[in-house]
Amino acid sequence: MTADEDQVERVARAIDKAGEYACHEGNLPAHEDMMKTLARAAIAAMPEPWRPIESAPRDQMFIWAYPREGIWSIGLAYRNVSGGWSDAYGQSGPPQHATHCMPLPEPPR
Repeated sequence: MTADEDQVERVARAIDKAGEYACHEGNLPAHEDMMKTLARAAIAAMPEPWRPIESAPRDQMFIWAYPREGIWSIGLAYRNVSGGWSDAYGQSGPPQHATHCMPLPEPPR
């Protein structure tokens, strides 16, 4: 996964804030505890990969998720620039049961 600059800034601010707290008034924890604190701050700063279906990107493929018979199913979908939908099989129409979406990951190098 490649971090974009916005992600880098969010994580850097979270780590900086956690470091300030840990060092406040000489309360410097052991190195291992500090690293765990910083790791928790970095993880907390990461955005949730699943987004509401209404925020699905236009003019590109994405992954969508929907509950089906008590389990989550996922599939590929496309939303054109005017808002029309189609799934990976070319079926058009809005997602009847889709509730969440996620951008496709970067391709392998």
